[in-house]
Amino acid sequence: IDDLLSTGGSVLGAVAAAQKDGATVLGVAAIFSYQLAAVKTNFADAGLPFFTLTNYTALIQTAESQGAITSTQLASLHQWREDPVKWGAQFQ
Repeated sequence: IDDLLSTGGSVLGAVAAAQKDGATVLGVAAIFSYQLAAVKTNFADAGLPFFTLTNYTALIQTAESQGAITSTQLASLHQWREDPVKWGAQFQ
């Protein structure tokens, strides 16, 4: 169980250590996922499913529906999730 999945790297490292010691890991559960492309790839490569209670899409949609962000900000937040590196480069 993890609190936050970005790429899944840290929890998959823990999974590998547990498996090395003989544990059978059925999957990973987390509270939140940023839904970055790398998390899907990394879990697929590890042959493990992952489940979360909520995710980035739900968070930003809720923020918009409650008036905490504008539709322009929502679009920018979607762009960040699709490619954080490219999104951040525009500010350098």
